Amino acid sequence: MKKSLIIFCAIALAACNAKMTVDGQNIGEQKPQETPYRNETASGLIGGTPWTFVSGTAKPVYDDPQRIEIVLNNEAFADPCSGLNFGKVSVMTRTSVKPGETIFGEGNPMQSATFFYQNDQGGINMFVFDGKVKIEAITDTEVVGSFLGKYDSQNYVNGSFKLIRCAR
Repeated sequence: MKKSLIIFCAIALAACNAKMTVDGQNIGEQKPQETPYRNETASGLIGGTPWTFVSGTAKPVYDDPQRIEIVLNNEAFADPCSGLNFGKVSVMTRTSVKPGETIFGEGNPMQSATFFYQNDQGGINMFVFDGKVKIEAITDTEVVGSFLGKYDSQNYVNGSFKLIRCAR
C-alpha cells in the first residue's frame, strides 16, 4: 500500500511539471500569473474550440460597490447592458472597480474566473484559478484591460479587451 502511494505521488508530481505550449509560448513551467498578457485582442480556446473576444460588459456587483463583474463574449449583442447578456461561449470574473490587477487563486474570498460554453448536453462551467485580470483604465462608459486564464490545454484565454460599462 505504501509503495502504491509513493508511485501515485511521483506520477502526480511529474504531471504537475509537464510542459504545455499555448499560442507558441511554453507556459507549463510557469503559472499563468507569471505569464505576460498578449498585446492583442483576447483569444484562445474554450471547450477545445477557438474563441476570440468580440464584445463585453462591466457591471457593478450588487453587494459590493467596490467591485465590477466583467463578461467577455465571442459575439455582439444589440443592447449589451440589458439582462443577462452572455453568449454561448463566455468568460466571466469579478475584479476591483479601480485600475489594478487581480490574481486568481488568491484573496478572501478566493478570486477566480469562469469559462462558460454550451454543448449538446447543456451548459458547462469551468472554474479558473490560474490566471489574472488587469484593469488599465475605467471611465463612466468603458473599461479597458487584459485577461489571462488557463483551465487546461483546451481551455485558456489571453489578451486585451474593451468593455461597455453598464449602470446595471
